Amino acid sequence: MPPVWFALCIGNTRSHWAYIEHHHICAMWEAPHLTPAEFDGKIWRDLQNRSQQYRRPSSSRHTPLLSAADSPHVTHAADPSQATLIATEVHPYPDEVSRLQPHPTSAPTGRSPEVVASRPPIVIASVVPSQTHLWQTWLDRTAYPHRILSLADIPLAGLYPTLGIDRALAGLGVGQHLGFPCLTIDGGTALTFTGFANVEARSSARSNLADRSDPSSSSNPSNPSEQTPAQGLLIGGAILPGMGLQYRSLGQQTAQLSAVRSSFDRNAALRPFPATRWARDTLGAIDSGIHRAIGAIAWDFITDWQRRYPTAIVAITGGDALAIEVAIQEYVQDHHGRTLGEAERTRIKVIPEAIIWGMIAAVDAIALIPHSPDTSGDSW
Repeated sequence: MPPVWFALCIGNTRSHWAYIEHHHICAMWEAPHLTPAEFDGKIWRDLQNRSQQYRRPSSSRHTPLLSAADSPHVTHAADPSQATLIATEVHPYPDEVSRLQPHPTSAPTGRSPEVVASRPPIVIASVVPSQTHLWQTWLDRTAYPHRILSLADIPLAGLYPTLGIDRALAGLGVGQHLGFPCLTIDGGTALTFTGFANVEARSSARSNLADRSDPSSSSNPSNPSEQTPAQGLLIGGAILPGMGLQYRSLGQQTAQLSAVRSSFDRNAALRPFPATRWARDTLGAIDSGIHRAIGAIAWDFITDWQRRYPTAIVAITGGDALAIEVAIQEYVQDHHGRTLGEAERTRIKVIPEAIIWGMIAAVDAIALIPHSPDTSGDSW
């Protein structure tokens, strides 16, 4: 695996990109899903420009760098304790690395393996089958090397076949960086709660939890623990509609509330915000209901998890992470008459890059397996 590559996590509504160099996240940005017509030279030129813009000088390779350039959202530093972004410097790549290819049908033949291998590959994790198929169909490996991750590539035990790979990657990334056990709360199109423990907790988890892992997972040939040592154990979790989906469902299903959806879409960048409990307008009332419901549900899962694992990290990620954090704080203030204590603030973290951490960890695990097969097609 080259020291420089792009990570692409395809979510239900948009794609999340990152530029990785020497195990560090140099930049993160978001983009709409691609269509077949968009697989042309513009993609390669955009990636080339980003690799040049975000490349870290050799003298600073010990310092993780991120950039919020061209991103519609605030990008947080790779170290959650860092409060500000670190500016990146622009350093052009050597010609053989930055010479990205246009549409695969016009890619020249006869390229040497050394030149092909020098191009930063794309590592893809997708929860949208149509987008997965699109990348498999339109991205020529000889023009631009790539690999599509599957659950079999994730070094976690207890995974079940229908688990979203984004949930698994977030747990892997947080667990490897901050330690197992951990609880990940992903505020995307769906709001998910997923708990992971140390591998040693397998026996106690089976005896203490009513919701047990899929019994077939231990003998499933796609179980990644059979390919590489598991770094953590999936305990289980829950899924419900995400914050944006709740707002939009009211706008779609209730004729009198059609303005709610457009108002939410227009003002999404302004959230999170404190929601008045007893609102005197429709949008405010919806804010109150959704925010307090999410705060209550999130705090319920957090407190139950911390009863089981008192020192566990809780990582909040996804596009609505900050709104969820505010909702939790509001719930604790309303129902317990206090703010989060110092120990709670230390253990409950907003970590936008959790899934990218997991992709880095998965790539590292793949590299340790001799002749690791690529289940999405050819090997690198």
